[in-house]
Amino acid sequence: MFVCSKCGERVEGDEYDALIYDEFLGQKETVAVYKSILTTAPHDPATQLVKRTCEKCGRPYMSVMRVGDAERIIYLCKCGNRVDV
Repeated sequence: MFVCSKCGERVEGDEYDALIYDEFLGQKETVAVYKSILTTAPHDPATQLVKRTCEKCGRPYMSVMRVGDAERIIYLCKCGNRVDV
């Protein structure tokens, strides 16, 4: 169920709703849940890129992901380098 934090409206989910599905599985909010997403993100053209030099390979940009409710920032490079902030 989605509950709007602004107006309080409640919307029931269905089997195609990712948030409801995640709650159904009872998964915890951890970086481990996002392991496959973090592995593929640097190679996904839809992932946001930022100007940040990779310390491992020198590439002038890295992918950035915001993970979990706290939106923890993780920078990822195609070479496999990962920087957790």
